[in-house]
Amino acid sequence: MKQEKKERSGLSSCRAETGLWPQDLRGCSFFSHFSEKETSHLLKIGTVHQCARGEFLVREKEHSRDLFIVLSGEMVVTKTLYAGDERKLGTIEPGEFFGEMAFLDGLPRSASVSCWKEGAVFKISREAFDRLSAKKPAIAYKVTNIIAAALTERLRRSNDVVEDFFSNPNKAILEFKTRLLKIQTMLQRL
Repeated sequence: MKQEKKERSGLSSCRAETGLWPQDLRGCSFFSHFSEKETSHLLKIGTVHQCARGEFLVREKEHSRDLFIVLSGEMVVTKTLYAGDERKLGTIEPGEFFGEMAFLDGLPRSASVSCWKEGAVFKISREAFDRLSAKKPAIAYKVTNIIAAALTERLRRSNDVVEDFFSNPNKAILEFKTRLLKIQTMLQRL
């Protein structure tokens, strides 16, 4: 009975800190890998952030190490190209996450992420994760495995893109010429 009461009080503090109950996240694919108790530990180390359309959550080349899990809305990933153009790399939907590379390696952000459709993200700082790792290594191990699986999937997709690029040189040359024309047009405006 005392143990059950203690667990319930732990869940209550999750609700007070983030506004979420562990069961609120059952439909979120990231949190589906965790038990309710494990989710409550994760909720204690993170914060919920409401995002407005157009708001940047991370900017390319900035130094920050937070991991973000999308709870609602839609985020867009962009990268600045050599000519200053921004290229959309993809979108991130509820249950997916971003910021994992800097979260793991501490290097500057490789791309920018902004809010495309108003929503919310759950943010875990690297410092809070390190504290969790010391106290609850099994939960930290699960988080790391989820990130590793996603990075592996993304690397495989990137390999396919590279293979397509080199296996179809005419398409690559046409894309290059199109970009070159864009740069020339931009320079003529100056």
